[in-house]
Amino acid sequence: MRHTLIILLFASTYSNAQEIDYTKISEAQSIRQGATLVRHFNLYGEPCAYFQIIDSTNKWSISETKKFCHIDGKSFLTDFADAEITNIRLTEKGISISLSITPLETTGEQKKECFMPILNDSLGIIECESTR
Repeated sequence: MRHTLIILLFASTYSNAQEIDYTKISEAQSIRQGATLVRHFNLYGEPCAYFQIIDSTNKWSISETKKFCHIDGKSFLTDFADAEITNIRLTEKGISISLSITPLETTGEQKKECFMPILNDSLGIIECESTR
């Protein structure tokens, strides 16, 4: 019998006043959904992913930033032996993400598929589902 576990991945929303050190970007990609431009990137030495909505009607300014670095109340930085966000894909309704985490306890690697909706040029809450 297969059980599905849905977990919310908590996101921190950055205000425009909070600074990101763009010189530490290790990987970045921009993807478009209709008129919405989404940029995602990772920073060196950090297992988190950042997602931004870029406003093409306002001099390509950043209208929203979310940092994804927690799942089920646990930080990728301190509460897991390893965390990796991979295979980020844009769909008609949002962003799909593959997540691999290894808890500090000896339970082994856990794989999850996550989805973050994009609604009215705004990033929604990510929901994750275990894949094994």
